[in-house]
Amino acid sequence: MIEPPVVEMMIRISLVTFVLLSPSLAQAFCYEPPAPACAQGWTAFANSFEADQCRREVERFEAETTEFGRCQILEMEEKIRRKAGEVEMTIMSFNRRLSM
Repeated sequence: MIEPPVVEMMIRISLVTFVLLSPSLAQAFCYEPPAPACAQGWTAFANSFEADQCRREVERFEAETTEFGRCQILEMEEKIRRKAGEVEMTIMSFNRRLSM
């Protein structure tokens, strides 16, 4: 018969392993958008169509940059969770060896 503390430890190891190995959206590559080239320059826009088109590119750049920031935060949070899981598994392994 398996002792209750051993069962509890096996469950915790299983959960930590699941967390460490489970894929997440945060692991996806975060796309860093380039600044639109149309916003750079020393001359005026040739016409209102060109200015409006560039305005849309700048707005898209702003939105994509915000999304990039969110993605970076999620990615970092995922790395922190993984490291915390690694620490927990290390402590459990140490405690197991200590109790032998």
